[in-house]
Amino acid sequence: MSNRATADNIHESLILATKKERLIWEESLEEMFKKAQIIAVDKLGAPNDIISDVHVNLPIISIAVLKEVAEIWVNLWQLELIDKYTVQNKIPGIDIDQVNKGLEEEKQKAIEDSVMNNRTVNDTLNGTEEEDD
Repeated sequence: MSNRATADNIHESLILATKKERLIWEESLEEMFKKAQIIAVDKLGAPNDIISDVHVNLPIISIAVLKEVAEIWVNLWQLELIDKYTVQNKIPGIDIDQVNKGLEEEKQKAIEDSVMNNRTVNDTLNGTEEEDD
C-alpha cells in the first residue's frame, strides 16, 4: 500500500471517528444559541425575534480540498473556463447565496460611501462645506 493510500485511509478513519463528536457539538451549539436568544429576550429586553431554525454545521475541510480549489478551480475561473459560482460551490461549508448577498451589500455601501465622499470633496473644493462651531 502506498503512502498516499495509507494517508487517505487514515483520513477516512478520522472522519468516521469524529462524526459522532461533530454531531454532538453541532446539537450543543444549536441549543446554546437558542438559550442565548431566550436570555436576551427575557433579561435584556431585546426584541422578541427568536430564530427557531438555527442550524450549526461543522464541515470537515481538509488541506487537500483547499489546495485543489486554489490550484485547479481558481485557475480555471481565471482562464474564464468556469464561472465564479462553480468555484464557490467547490468550497465546503460556504452558503453561496449568503456570500453573494453580503458581496452585493458591500458593493452598495461602497457606492453610497463613494457618492458621499465625492460630495464632501466637491463641497470642500467649492468652499461650501459645513463649518464646525
